[in-house]
This record gives sequence, C-alpha cells and structure tokens, in this order.
Amino acid sequence: MSKLKLENLTISYKQPDETENIIYKNFSKEFESGIYALLGESGCGKTTLMRTIAGLKEYETGTILLDGKLLRRANPEVYMLHQHYADFPWCSVYKNVLMAYKAKKVRITAKEKEEAMQILEMLGLKEHANKKVGEFNSEISGGQSQRLSFAVGLALQPKIWLLDEPTSALDSENMRKIAQILKNYQKNQQAIVIAITHDLNFSKELNSIEIKLDEEQRIRN
Repeated sequence: MSKLKLENLTISYKQPDETENIIYKNFSKEFESGIYALLGESGCGKTTLMRTIAGLKEYETGTILLDGKLLRRANPEVYMLHQHYADFPWCSVYKNVLMAYKAKKVRITAKEKEEAMQILEMLGLKEHANKKVGEFNSEISGGQSQRLSFAVGLALQPKIWLLDEPTSALDSENMRKIAQILKNYQKNQQAIVIAITHDLNFSKELNSIEIKLDEEQRIRN
C-alpha cells in the first residue's frame, strides 16, 4: 500500500514585477492508496500541486514523502498525464510505450516488447503501433494520443498517477474503458490516483474521494 505525505508545503510563482504570488502556504495533506478527485475553482492551484508532486515545479519549504522517501525531482514512481500529452515526437506509438521501460532502467527484451503490444491492444491502439506521434506530424487523433499517454503509464507502473483533465479528448465509450482500467490498476497495485476533471461522468465512474482546494485549506498561517 502506497502513502503520499505532503508536509507544510509553500509553493509560489514570481509575478512580472518580481513579487511572490503564494499558491500554497503550510499546506499538508496525506493520500493513501485510493482514487481522489481534486476540486476547486479554475486557477486555484490544482495543476500546480500536481506538477509539484511530479517534480516539475519547485517548492520553497516543506517536504513531499512517498512511502517515507523524499520526493524532490521527477521520479518514475510518479506519472503525470498532462492536458497536452507529452509524447516523444521522434518515436512511433509503440516506441513511446517502450520509453517507459527505459525510464525505469529496465532492459527491453522480448517480454517487454510483448507486454507493450498487449497494453496497446487493451487501449485499442495496436493497429496504430507504427504510426507517428507529435504535434505537427502526428498520424493519430487527439483521443488516440490521450490513450497513448495511458499506455505509457501502464508500462511505467507508477505508484502515483496524476491526471490533469485525462478524458478531454475521449468519447464516452473510451472514457468508461479508461475509468475501468484505472480502477483495476489501482486495486491490483494499491496505487494512488489523483485526478483533476470537469467530466462528472468520469468522476462518477471512478467513484473517487473528493478533495476541495479552497483558499482556507491552501493558505495557512
């Protein structure tokens, strides 16, 4: 069972006039294995918190602990699926999935190659395995690209999934499929899944624990 502990975090951004805009101050929260939905008004810092957990945004004070170990930089145990999918544009769909094994420093053998193809098949992407990805020369659709990001996550097998509007390009059938895959993954791996979503149907399918980020919770003196 995984445990994520945020202790007395202070996270801020510099304004154009060099003043500090504090988003979180002395913020503490614990997440145990389960599925969570982050709620709050637009601009309240939901994505900022996810980026900080993922090691993509520095925090000024406090600590982030995963199973008692300090998280400060990007870590393959934590996977963030962005609103704008982070594919490797020089690789095919299939090779994007193989990159997950490289991130874990796993030697790619026939076993990993077969597993990657099984993941693509699960997500309806097997027939697109050799197609190009990327913003300008992509041979796959936005929905397929979003499913590819899930495929990479399944190959990576992280302890924490961070999902920022993960169904924005999916139809209802694929949304339900992704929700079921995430629930199965969470149960089997005892992982932590944290999602930002405005898709009420997706949130309902996940049966997630809701966490509202209001100013009183984010800023504590």
